[in-house]
Amino acid sequence: MTSTAGKIRSGPLLLSFLGFLSLYSLTNERLSFRFCDYEQNTSLTQLPRDNETRPSLTHPTQRTVHFLHPSDFGSYGEYYSGMWWQKLDSFLNTNYDDMGVPEDVAFKSYIFHHYRDIRLTRDWLDFMVEHWSQYVKRMMAFPAQPNVTEQLTSILTRYIQRTEPYDLSPDAVAPATLAVLPVRVTSGIAEENDLLALELAATLISLWKVGMGRAIVVGVSEYEQVLANRSFAIVRDQMASFGRTMELHSIEYDGISLEGKRLVAKLAALGLQTAFKQLDQQIEPDHVQAWLGSNPSRWKYVYFSEPDLVLNMRYDAIPAISELLEAGILMAAHRTEAVPHERDFPSVDPETVMDRVLPQQGLFAFVHDLDPDDSACCDHGRFYPAHRANPLVLDEVRYNAGCQSSWVYCGFLRKDIDYHNPATIMETHYRLIGYPLFTIKGGTGVPLVGSHQRMCLPQKRDLCDG
Repeated sequence: MTSTAGKIRSGPLLLSFLGFLSLYSLTNERLSFRFCDYEQNTSLTQLPRDNETRPSLTHPTQRTVHFLHPSDFGSYGEYYSGMWWQKLDSFLNTNYDDMGVPEDVAFKSYIFHHYRDIRLTRDWLDFMVEHWSQYVKRMMAFPAQPNVTEQLTSILTRYIQRTEPYDLSPDAVAPATLAVLPVRVTSGIAEENDLLALELAATLISLWKVGMGRAIVVGVSEYEQVLANRSFAIVRDQMASFGRTMELHSIEYDGISLEGKRLVAKLAALGLQTAFKQLDQQIEPDHVQAWLGSNPSRWKYVYFSEPDLVLNMRYDAIPAISELLEAGILMAAHRTEAVPHERDFPSVDPETVMDRVLPQQGLFAFVHDLDPDDSACCDHGRFYPAHRANPLVLDEVRYNAGCQSSWVYCGFLRKDIDYHNPATIMETHYRLIGYPLFTIKGGTGVPLVGSHQRMCLPQKRDLCDG
């Protein structure tokens, strides 16, 4: 057993009806304060703009992929996704020491890249993640509804079992990528932890799908170790069906303070940096192997993710994204929220879950089922239908309206919604009216919208021009 910053024990993330809305949700209440801090500390009063041309990258046998630059966004928070993918050298040269909130693991990386060398895809289907934890937490509030737990389990299990690995192209960087997923188990509810294991397994299987070489789950107690091992067993069963593996390992930090446990992401980032330093110094070989495996020289990239972010990456976008990563660009995925929708819970009486499930009525009766082979979902720029008063400007209605989590769930605050009154339903969920709900083939199959009030418009494939 070796130790760095505490003991470590290692064990074997159309166009649609453009209505109005008001809200800009960040991951927690302190996040907006941190944005202000960074703006002040870096003397930036607006997003960086420069005169660089941003050509789309073309691979001889692949399609053109168009990218968004930070200057295409209204705020730093709009391209926060809970994950990033970047070159190892960039990661090792980033200072994560003074992180104050878990989200800083992203913002410290943005600072290193000067809020400039960061890209997202113009077509969301090229590179996006599905955020699952809020979805599960809200639906788990129904202990009298066993069908809810069964259906959540079924959705995630079906996704895992139908996921197949991509054929790896010679120019893909995923096999040289080490993924890190910090995890903390805070609930003692058995059913919730069962679903946490499935969320983590779904996230891991999405990384295996695109060919990543190794995934490390980092926790602060034996509970995360147990969770990781359960998820690993699920993932290994699926990998065995196809004969391609991804290295899986878990790291446990012992003796961490309560404040330290809240910042598992910081422990994970610093722990990985320490392992690479020890590799260079040729010391602590057991500790190095726990983090980096038996062939540490193969790692050239790092993928950092929350444990509940299912990655969707279009196969023929891999060469262009790989080229950007090789050039030192940090890739961020579009972050979407899974929306609890009546169509996904056929065995549940919709009238009993009106404050948890979006009714399949009115404008919410239609969900765009998008196949990346023939569809696109084009970024719609700085237009935010959620802000009813002024859709050209973000508004943090999460605070103004008392919303406790994502803006997506503001409409569920009302408890007296009549299932048989579509007009009331539309008014209650007015923030969602202007957003096309969509699913992506190859994903979990649940309806999605953008996490930060940004929207994409379903289109035919390759119509997201630059």
